[in-house]
Amino acid sequence: MTIDEEALKSATAMIQQGRQYMQAGSLASTVRSRSLSKDAPEISPESAVQYQQAVAMFTQAISIYPDSAEAYMGRAYCKSFLKMDCNDVIEDFQNAESAYRRREQTNEANNISRLIKEYMNKMGIQ
Repeated sequence: MTIDEEALKSATAMIQQGRQYMQAGSLASTVRSRSLSKDAPEISPESAVQYQQAVAMFTQAISIYPDSAEAYMGRAYCKSFLKMDCNDVIEDFQNAESAYRRREQTNEANNISRLIKEYMNKMGIQ
């Protein structure tokens, strides 16, 4: 699949915007410890709005550049932090893993594979 340069720039900008929303919701320093657990504390309504905006930005980026592992990862983390459907979170993680494998970035793909197992375990999914 080829993507034109303008579309790639647009997707990259949306990924950056999504990251900014994630950081505004305080995701940067706590996501792994808090979001990947069904017992995670509730987030403030203000933070929830930031994460929802980040999900929207990552979704737009994916619609432009469907092979963006970074966009799938960002969206998965935000969805998990918002306690959205576990299957959607897992699907985004799997899409990120597949994108890394297509780019032959095996270490990143293997890390995501472990993350998926960790998430499923914490969520009580077999």
